[in-house]
Amino acid sequence: MESDRSKWDFFIAYASADRTIARSLYEMLRPKSNVFFDKVSLQLGDNWDQELPRAQRDSAVTVVLVSTNTDDAYYAKEEVLAAIELAKNPKYRHRVVPIFLAPMTSDRHDVPYGLRRKHGMNISSDGELKLSAQRLLELMVDAMEPEPVAQKTNRWGDLIETSQDTPDNRSAFFPLKSVHSIIPIQWLLLGVAAIVLAIWFGPRFFGSGSSDTEIPPKDSPVVLAGTVYDKDTRQPLADVKLTLQDFDNKNRETPTCLSDDQGRFRFTGLPASASGQVDLRAEKQGYQQSHTDPWLGNMQHTVTLKKE
Repeated sequence: MESDRSKWDFFIAYASADRTIARSLYEMLRPKSNVFFDKVSLQLGDNWDQELPRAQRDSAVTVVLVSTNTDDAYYAKEEVLAAIELAKNPKYRHRVVPIFLAPMTSDRHDVPYGLRRKHGMNISSDGELKLSAQRLLELMVDAMEPEPVAQKTNRWGDLIETSQDTPDNRSAFFPLKSVHSIIPIQWLLLGVAAIVLAIWFGPRFFGSGSSDTEIPPKDSPVVLAGTVYDKDTRQPLADVKLTLQDFDNKNRETPTCLSDDQGRFRFTGLPASASGQVDLRAEKQGYQQSHTDPWLGNMQHTVTLKKE
Protein backbone atom coordinates (compact mmCIF):
# COMPACT_ATOMS: atom_id res chain seq x y z
CA MET A 1 0.00 0.00 0.00
CA GLU A 2 2.01 2.96 -1.27
CA SER A 3 -0.61 5.67 -0.84
CA ASP A 4 -1.57 7.31 2.46
CA ARG A 5 -5.22 6.56 2.02
CA SER A 6 -6.55 3.00 2.45
CA LYS A 7 -9.23 1.49 0.25
CA TRP A 8 -10.87 -0.07 3.33
CA ASP A 9 -11.12 1.34 6.83
CA PHE A 10 -11.67 -2.05 8.47
CA PHE A 11 -11.01 -5.70 7.59
CA ILE A 12 -12.94 -8.15 9.80
CA ALA A 13 -11.12 -11.42 10.57
CA TYR A 14 -13.20 -14.09 12.30
CA ALA A 15 -13.81 -17.82 12.67
CA SER A 16 -16.69 -19.26 10.65
CA ALA A 17 -18.52 -20.14 13.86
CA ASP A 18 -18.54 -16.42 14.78
CA ARG A 19 -19.97 -15.25 11.44
CA THR A 20 -23.22 -13.95 12.98
CA ILE A 21 -21.34 -11.62 15.34
CA ALA A 22 -19.02 -10.56 12.51
CA ARG A 23 -22.05 -9.71 10.37
CA SER A 24 -23.56 -7.64 13.21
CA LEU A 25 -20.30 -5.71 13.61
CA TYR A 26 -20.18 -5.12 9.85
CA GLU A 27 -23.71 -3.67 9.88
CA MET A 28 -22.78 -1.33 12.75
CA LEU A 29 -19.63 -0.03 11.04
CA ARG A 30 -20.87 0.08 7.44
CA PRO A 31 -22.95 3.33 7.55
CA LYS A 32 -19.91 5.44 8.49
CA SER A 33 -16.91 3.54 7.13
CA ASN A 34 -15.69 1.21 4.39
CA VAL A 35 -15.66 -2.30 5.81
CA PHE A 36 -14.39 -5.48 4.17
CA PHE A 37 -16.56 -8.43 5.24
CA ASP A 38 -15.88 -11.39 2.98
CA LYS A 39 -19.46 -12.62 2.73
CA VAL A 40 -20.55 -9.22 1.38
CA SER A 41 -17.45 -7.66 -0.18
CA LEU A 42 -16.30 -10.58 -2.34
CA GLN A 43 -17.89 -10.66 -5.79
CA LEU A 44 -19.00 -13.76 -7.65
CA GLY A 45 -16.04 -15.22 -9.50
CA ASP A 46 -13.40 -13.56 -7.30
CA ASN A 47 -10.37 -15.67 -6.40
CA TRP A 48 -10.81 -15.43 -2.64
CA ASP A 49 -7.27 -16.67 -1.91
CA GLN A 50 -5.98 -13.58 -3.74
CA GLU A 51 -8.67 -11.03 -2.88
CA LEU A 52 -8.68 -11.61 0.90
CA PRO A 53 -4.93 -10.88 1.39
CA ARG A 54 -5.17 -7.91 -0.99
CA ALA A 55 -8.14 -6.44 0.90
CA GLN A 56 -6.33 -6.88 4.21
CA ARG A 57 -3.23 -5.09 2.86
CA ASP A 58 -5.48 -2.29 1.56
CA SER A 59 -7.15 -1.83 4.97
CA ALA A 60 -6.19 0.60 7.71
CA VAL A 61 -7.29 -1.68 10.56
CA THR A 62 -7.73 -5.44 10.96
CA VAL A 63 -10.44 -6.14 13.52
CA VAL A 64 -9.97 -9.68 14.88
CA LEU A 65 -12.89 -11.39 16.59
CA VAL A 66 -11.13 -13.68 19.05
CA SER A 67 -13.15 -16.52 20.58
CA THR A 68 -12.81 -20.10 21.72
CA ASN A 69 -13.44 -21.00 18.07
CA THR A 70 -10.39 -19.15 16.74
CA ASP A 71 -7.83 -21.81 17.62
CA ASP A 72 -9.57 -24.27 15.27
CA ALA A 73 -10.11 -21.73 12.47
CA TYR A 74 -7.23 -22.14 10.01
CA TYR A 75 -7.97 -19.13 7.79
CA ALA A 76 -8.73 -16.83 10.72
CA LYS A 77 -5.32 -17.65 12.24
CA GLU A 78 -3.69 -16.96 8.86
CA GLU A 79 -5.35 -13.53 8.79
CA VAL A 80 -4.16 -12.83 12.35
CA LEU A 81 -0.56 -13.61 11.38
CA ALA A 82 -0.89 -11.45 8.25
CA ALA A 83 -2.25 -8.57 10.35
CA ILE A 84 0.68 -8.79 12.79
CA GLU A 85 3.18 -8.74 9.92
CA LEU A 86 1.45 -5.72 8.35
CA ALA A 87 1.51 -3.90 11.69
CA LYS A 88 5.27 -4.56 12.03
CA ASN A 89 5.95 -3.06 8.58
CA PRO A 90 6.03 0.77 8.81
CA LYS A 91 5.20 1.05 5.08
CA TYR A 92 1.62 -0.08 5.69
CA ARG A 93 0.90 1.80 8.95
CA HIS A 94 -1.54 -1.00 9.73
CA ARG A 95 -3.33 -1.32 13.09
CA VAL A 96 -4.61 -4.53 14.70
CA VAL A 97 -7.53 -4.38 17.15
CA PRO A 98 -8.61 -7.63 18.87
CA ILE A 99 -12.17 -7.99 20.17
CA PHE A 100 -12.42 -10.85 22.66
CA LEU A 101 -15.77 -12.64 22.66
CA ALA A 102 -16.79 -14.12 26.03
CA PRO A 103 -15.68 -16.44 27.51
CA MET A 104 -12.41 -15.65 25.70
CA THR A 105 -10.36 -12.93 27.41
CA SER A 106 -7.03 -11.28 26.65
CA ASP A 107 -5.23 -13.03 29.52
CA ARG A 108 -5.95 -16.62 28.44
CA HIS A 109 -3.12 -18.85 27.36
CA ASP A 110 -4.74 -19.71 24.01
CA VAL A 111 -4.88 -16.15 22.66
CA PRO A 112 -3.41 -16.22 19.09
CA TYR A 113 0.21 -15.21 18.67
CA GLY A 114 0.79 -11.45 18.64
CA LEU A 115 -2.62 -10.42 19.99
CA ARG A 116 -1.86 -10.66 23.71
CA ARG A 117 0.18 -7.43 23.62
CA LYS A 118 -2.43 -5.56 21.52
CA HIS A 119 -4.86 -3.36 23.42
CA GLY A 120 -8.34 -4.68 22.61
CA MET A 121 -11.89 -4.94 23.92
CA ASN A 122 -13.78 -7.67 25.81
CA ILE A 123 -17.47 -8.05 24.96
CA SER A 124 -20.20 -10.34 26.22
CA SER A 125 -23.41 -8.69 24.90
CA ASP A 126 -24.90 -6.86 21.91
CA GLY A 127 -24.65 -3.60 23.85
CA GLU A 128 -20.93 -4.04 24.32
CA LEU A 129 -20.58 -4.92 20.62
CA LYS A 130 -22.24 -1.60 19.72
CA LEU A 131 -19.85 0.21 22.08
CA SER A 132 -16.91 -1.54 20.41
CA ALA A 133 -18.15 -0.45 16.98
CA GLN A 134 -18.43 3.15 18.20
CA ARG A 135 -14.88 3.08 19.56
CA LEU A 136 -13.60 1.71 16.24
CA LEU A 137 -15.30 4.57 14.37
CA GLU A 138 -13.80 7.07 16.81
CA LEU A 139 -10.40 5.50 16.10
CA MET A 140 -10.79 6.28 12.40
CA VAL A 141 -11.84 9.88 13.14
CA ASP A 142 -8.82 10.35 15.43
CA ALA A 143 -6.54 8.97 12.71
CA MET A 144 -7.72 11.71 10.32
CA GLU A 145 -7.12 14.55 12.79
CA PRO A 146 -3.78 16.34 12.38
CA GLU A 147 -1.36 15.78 15.24
CA PRO A 148 -0.92 18.75 17.59
CA VAL A 149 2.09 20.94 17.01
CA ALA A 150 4.55 21.00 19.87
CA GLN A 151 5.85 24.42 20.91
CA LYS A 152 8.94 24.68 23.10
CA THR A 153 10.77 27.66 24.52
CA ASN A 154 14.23 28.18 25.93
CA ARG A 155 15.08 29.62 29.35
CA TRP A 156 14.52 33.16 28.04
CA GLY A 157 11.01 32.30 26.86
CA ASP A 158 11.90 32.34 23.15
CA LEU A 159 10.12 29.91 20.85
CA ILE A 160 12.79 27.52 19.54
CA GLU A 161 10.66 24.88 17.85
CA THR A 162 7.28 24.86 16.09
CA SER A 163 7.35 21.31 14.81
CA GLN A 164 6.43 17.86 16.06
CA ASP A 165 9.22 16.34 18.18
CA THR A 166 10.13 13.48 15.88
CA PRO A 167 13.64 12.15 15.23
CA ASP A 168 13.68 13.67 11.72
CA ASN A 169 12.60 17.07 12.99
CA ARG A 170 15.06 16.95 15.88
CA SER A 171 17.90 16.53 13.42
CA ALA A 172 16.55 19.37 11.30
CA PHE A 173 16.54 21.74 14.30
CA PHE A 174 19.82 20.61 15.87
CA PRO A 175 21.61 23.98 15.26
CA LEU A 176 19.13 25.82 17.47
CA LYS A 177 19.13 23.12 20.14
CA SER A 178 22.91 22.86 20.37
CA VAL A 179 23.92 26.52 19.96
CA HIS A 180 21.26 28.45 21.85
CA SER A 181 22.76 27.33 25.19
CA ILE A 182 25.91 29.35 24.30
CA ILE A 183 24.56 32.20 22.13
CA PRO A 184 21.21 33.92 22.95
CA ILE A 185 18.52 33.05 20.45
CA GLN A 186 17.99 36.74 19.66
CA TRP A 187 21.47 36.96 18.14
CA LEU A 188 20.87 33.85 16.08
CA LEU A 189 17.64 35.30 14.71
CA LEU A 190 19.39 38.57 13.83
CA GLY A 191 22.07 36.62 11.99
CA VAL A 192 19.47 34.66 10.01
CA ALA A 193 17.66 37.91 9.14
CA ALA A 194 20.92 39.46 7.92
CA ILE A 195 21.58 36.49 5.64
CA VAL A 196 18.05 36.65 4.19
CA LEU A 197 18.39 40.39 3.53
CA ALA A 198 21.78 39.89 1.87
CA ILE A 199 20.39 37.18 -0.43
CA TRP A 200 17.31 39.21 -1.31
CA PHE A 201 18.81 42.68 -1.78
CA GLY A 202 22.35 41.74 -2.82
CA PRO A 203 21.59 41.20 -6.54
CA ARG A 204 19.69 44.50 -6.69
CA PHE A 205 22.72 46.51 -5.48
CA PHE A 206 25.64 44.50 -6.82
CA GLY A 207 24.18 42.90 -9.97
CA SER A 208 22.77 39.46 -10.50
CA GLY A 209 26.07 37.91 -11.68
CA SER A 210 25.63 34.16 -12.17
CA SER A 211 22.91 33.78 -9.52
CA ASP A 212 20.18 31.27 -10.35
CA THR A 213 17.62 33.20 -8.28
CA GLU A 214 14.60 33.92 -10.44
CA ILE A 215 12.05 36.53 -9.48
CA PRO A 216 8.56 35.57 -10.70
CA PRO A 217 6.92 38.06 -13.07
CA LYS A 218 4.45 40.46 -11.55
CA ASP A 219 1.64 39.10 -13.69
CA SER A 220 2.01 35.47 -12.54
CA PRO A 221 -1.47 33.89 -12.33
CA VAL A 222 -2.98 32.96 -8.98
CA VAL A 223 -4.02 29.32 -8.46
CA LEU A 224 -6.37 27.60 -6.02
CA ALA A 225 -6.54 23.79 -5.94
CA GLY A 226 -7.55 20.90 -3.70
CA THR A 227 -9.71 17.79 -3.32
CA VAL A 228 -13.39 17.11 -2.53
CA TYR A 229 -14.37 14.17 -0.29
CA ASP A 230 -17.59 12.57 0.95
CA LYS A 231 -17.80 13.61 4.60
CA ASP A 232 -18.98 10.18 5.81
CA THR A 233 -17.14 7.71 3.57
CA ARG A 234 -14.08 9.95 3.02
CA GLN A 235 -14.01 8.86 -0.63
CA PRO A 236 -13.14 11.40 -3.38
CA LEU A 237 -16.14 12.97 -5.12
CA ALA A 238 -16.21 13.62 -8.88
CA ASP A 239 -18.28 16.20 -10.81
CA VAL A 240 -18.61 18.57 -7.88
CA LYS A 241 -19.23 22.14 -9.07
CA LEU A 242 -17.01 24.66 -7.28
CA THR A 243 -17.58 28.40 -7.52
CA LEU A 244 -15.66 31.39 -6.17
CA GLN A 245 -18.41 33.64 -4.83
CA ASP A 246 -18.23 37.41 -5.29
CA PHE A 247 -15.04 37.07 -7.33
CA ASP A 248 -14.28 37.89 -10.97
CA ASN A 249 -11.53 36.34 -13.09
CA LYS A 250 -9.52 38.12 -15.81
CA ASN A 251 -12.58 38.05 -18.10
CA ARG A 252 -14.78 39.47 -15.33
CA GLU A 253 -16.62 36.14 -15.05
CA THR A 254 -17.38 34.17 -11.90
CA PRO A 255 -14.73 31.37 -11.77
CA THR A 256 -16.13 27.81 -11.70
CA CYS A 257 -14.68 24.33 -12.15
CA LEU A 258 -15.60 20.64 -11.72
CA SER A 259 -13.75 18.03 -9.66
CA ASP A 260 -12.26 15.11 -11.60
CA ASP A 261 -12.56 11.35 -10.97
CA GLN A 262 -10.10 11.66 -8.09
CA GLY A 263 -12.05 14.53 -6.54
CA ARG A 264 -9.36 17.04 -7.50
CA PHE A 265 -10.15 20.60 -8.61
CA ARG A 266 -8.05 23.54 -9.78
CA PHE A 267 -8.84 27.20 -10.48
CA THR A 268 -6.44 28.84 -12.91
CA GLY A 269 -6.26 32.17 -14.69
CA LEU A 270 -7.17 34.19 -11.59
CA PRO A 271 -5.96 37.81 -11.59
CA ALA A 272 -2.37 38.21 -10.47
CA SER A 273 -3.45 41.02 -8.16
CA ALA A 274 -5.86 38.74 -6.28
CA SER A 275 -4.96 37.85 -2.69
CA GLY A 276 -6.47 36.94 0.64
CA GLN A 277 -9.32 34.57 1.42
CA VAL A 278 -12.24 33.75 -0.86
CA ASP A 279 -15.69 32.24 -0.44
CA LEU A 280 -15.61 28.81 -2.12
CA ARG A 281 -18.98 27.15 -2.73
CA ALA A 282 -19.17 23.41 -3.53
CA GLU A 283 -22.36 21.69 -4.70
CA LYS A 284 -23.38 18.30 -6.05
CA GLN A 285 -26.77 16.71 -6.52
CA GLY A 286 -27.73 14.63 -3.49
CA TYR A 287 -25.34 16.53 -1.19
CA GLN A 288 -25.67 19.55 1.05
CA GLN A 289 -24.02 22.71 -0.26
CA SER A 290 -20.68 23.57 1.33
CA HIS A 291 -18.94 26.92 1.91
CA THR A 292 -15.27 27.25 2.87
CA ASP A 293 -12.89 30.21 2.92
CA PRO A 294 -9.45 29.14 1.61
CA TRP A 295 -6.55 31.48 0.95
CA LEU A 296 -5.68 32.08 -2.68
CA GLY A 297 -2.55 30.16 -3.59
CA ASN A 298 -3.54 27.15 -1.45
CA MET A 299 -2.79 24.01 -3.50
CA GLN A 300 -4.12 21.44 -1.00
CA HIS A 301 -7.47 22.78 0.15
CA THR A 302 -9.87 20.08 1.39
CA VAL A 303 -13.64 20.26 0.88
CA THR A 304 -16.12 17.78 2.38
CA LEU A 305 -19.76 17.30 1.35
CA LYS A 306 -22.44 15.61 3.43
CA LYS A 307 -25.29 13.70 1.84
CA GLU A 308 -28.75 15.18 2.19
